[in-house]
Amino acid sequence: MGVTELLQALKAEIKKCLAGMLLEVNPSTGEREEAHNLPLEPYDEWGPPEPPEDDPECGTDIQTDRETEKEPKKRPPDVYLMNLPERSDWYSRIPYVIIRFLNVKDRYNKDEKDQQATVNVRVLIATYCSDGEDGGLQVLEIIERIRIHLESGMLLDENYMLQSPFDGEVYPDDTGNYFLGEINMTWSIPIIERSEFHIEDVRRKENE
Repeated sequence: MGVTELLQALKAEIKKCLAGMLLEVNPSTGEREEAHNLPLEPYDEWGPPEPPEDDPECGTDIQTDRETEKEPKKRPPDVYLMNLPERSDWYSRIPYVIIRFLNVKDRYNKDEKDQQATVNVRVLIATYCSDGEDGGLQVLEIIERIRIHLESGMLLDENYMLQSPFDGEVYPDDTGNYFLGEINMTWSIPIIERSEFHIEDVRRKENE
């Protein structure tokens, strides 16, 4: 019921809410797919073979493999914890979401004997889109899907409570056809039971 378990549970929930969302794969490295299929063999300089002139279908509109390849490949965003598997994957694995631990804070109010433990988490989002207008909207849709999914439940894995505020942002930077954004959120986690909450408690008991 600690920080690592929170991150694992959050990864599972984000994968669930993004499972039906199909986004363009980076075309320069887009042959990588979730099934790790080998890249398609490109045609040589002469292109696909032409049908013979006596072919009854000659002259009709035939969709060639080359035309099919022009259609952008799509898949749901991958979800990772802390970082990508390799440093060089920043562009090749797009689209993706990275869940990062920022810090954990334990607070104790000695007057009210109130103890709290919270974890701050940042979610980084990266997508590719050939349409500049749709690209930013796709990042926004990812933020909205995660926001609605998590806030509708609030309690994660029966141990972690989403706190306010929930901050989402689409970066305005001009990065070509790459679009980025982030989410910052705070989760409360189970506190650590302590025999003595504060050194003043110990001294008070010694003086009694």
